[in-house]
Amino acid sequence: MVKKMLFKFSAYGFLKNLQFFDPFIILFFRANGLSFLEIGTLISIRELSIEVLEIPTGIIADITGKRKSMIFSFAAYILSFIIFYFSAGFFLSYAAAMILFALGESFRTGTHKAIILDYLDKTGQSDKKIEYYGKTRSFSKLGSALSAVIAAIIVFFSGNLNIVFIATIVPYIGGLFLMMSYPKEFDNTHSEKHEGLLKNFIIQTKNSFISIFRIKELGKALLHSSTYEGIFKASKDYLQPIVKTQALMIPILLTLDATKRVSLLIGITYTITYLLSSIASRKSNSYKNLFSSIESSLNTAFIATAVILAAIGLFMTLGLPSAAIILIILFFVFENLRKPVVIGYMSERIEKKQRATILSIDSQLKSFFAMISAPLFGLLADNLKLESVFYSGSLIMIMLFLFLRIKKTR
Repeated sequence: MVKKMLFKFSAYGFLKNLQFFDPFIILFFRANGLSFLEIGTLISIRELSIEVLEIPTGIIADITGKRKSMIFSFAAYILSFIIFYFSAGFFLSYAAAMILFALGESFRTGTHKAIILDYLDKTGQSDKKIEYYGKTRSFSKLGSALSAVIAAIIVFFSGNLNIVFIATIVPYIGGLFLMMSYPKEFDNTHSEKHEGLLKNFIIQTKNSFISIFRIKELGKALLHSSTYEGIFKASKDYLQPIVKTQALMIPILLTLDATKRVSLLIGITYTITYLLSSIASRKSNSYKNLFSSIESSLNTAFIATAVILAAIGLFMTLGLPSAAIILIILFFVFENLRKPVVIGYMSERIEKKQRATILSIDSQLKSFFAMISAPLFGLLADNLKLESVFYSGSLIMIMLFLFLRIKKTR
């Protein structure tokens, strides 16, 4: 049973990350006539929708059942992909698709992590949170690596960016059936059925939210995690136009048309990125052990990322996109080194019965920072240059670190 569930948790991450559109999402929007500001606005709409839906869906997951929430999540994703395929450049249609995607995200984020953490508690493996989550996350990144290869092949031979959305429906149907196969014991974690349960649960959650920020270091950890990931989400996809610039500069690919050149180099770049991210996730526990404390490992990842972002901007200014691409890959690696560590850090400080809700609060805060950052980065990219996105991201992180440095606690 233990190995079976590890396989299912890993399969979930693998299928969920077969998002064939992901390596081309910015280029897809640009090809359909959208400015970087409009793209940033769409990302902001997605994150605002997650912001609005995150806590209610986390509460629903805790009360009615995490497995059912995951099933609904995959259904919402599939509807979103269908709308993206048929939108043909209409901003409002893309906005509707983003809202549906956000609905899928809000039912998923926090919920599946809570399923894993609950399972580890029930099977007496609570001490293996970081190691276990790192292993399952590594399969997610292997899925992303394979996704990049398949997406590049699809675009290379079809010359059509829209088709990647329809192709993504196939693994997501597989994910939907996988969720249906999860043990029903993951449903109805709080099975009491009496009048006022929802009201009492909301009050309890509100009090827990307040208490989190009364515990100084835990509140810092939440903000530390969410600001990092918010900036990551808002800036990571600018890798695509940088790769496009590099692809058009390589003489050896001149015999191919522009779309084929870009798809080939994006496929290679994202495959390498996600393979290294997968390794990083597996090594997250080893990364943590390099430091005297878990807090030090998180602080180091935060400030190192700020330096990396500044260096990316510098290389773009110097006209060296290839060097900037290498550093963006390192940006992805640090995100995957620290993510299992921060989940393990917070899980030790959250009451078991409220894990889905509190982890959803973490995701909500992350969405809030991405919602603010995405239009800002888009505006900068339209009116200045792409490197301004990375300079501003670095500056924001350095300023935040002055307030969010986590101190060692017992």
